[in-house]
Amino acid sequence: MASEFYVAEDGSIHRHPVTVVNNTRNRTNTYAPASAVNTQARTAYRSIHQVSEGRKVWFWIVSIIMSLLIAVGVTQGFGAEVYGGDGGFAATIGPFVVFIGALAGSILYGIFCAKSVDYNLWAYILSALSSVGGIIATGIAVAIVCFVVMILFYILIIGFVIAVICGIAGGS
Repeated sequence: MASEFYVAEDGSIHRHPVTVVNNTRNRTNTYAPASAVNTQARTAYRSIHQVSEGRKVWFWIVSIIMSLLIAVGVTQGFGAEVYGGDGGFAATIGPFVVFIGALAGSILYGIFCAKSVDYNLWAYILSALSSVGGIIATGIAVAIVCFVVMILFYILIIGFVIAVICGIAGGS
């Protein structure tokens, strides 16, 4: 049996034909796939680029600065219209939500997706867009939490009113 390997046109590694005997009269030639050791999965057999550490560091520095600038712009540009200027709960936590959302969007993009574009210009553009997406996502999440808390507050008030009515009706 031959144990030499070859690379097929699609990039997979195979052994040379091996004769397999199913029974005494039937012989077939098959190609047994070889198991690859220490290989890295590649998409569409794209060559693997070595990205320098300096490029990664600059990506993170620029990405975080861009997300903070986007957060400042959103807070200064839309903060008073969205959260109100009365100093209430939403106006107090609004800027924090914007900054956390911008940083979270940028950092999540950098961790999971920037490597696929080798930290090039698209990574910077998509990181900024992910900052905006993070702001929107955290804004929606905080709005949902505030809505749920408001509903629970009203349920508590309704329960208290029912308890008072039952107490008065019961004669205690």
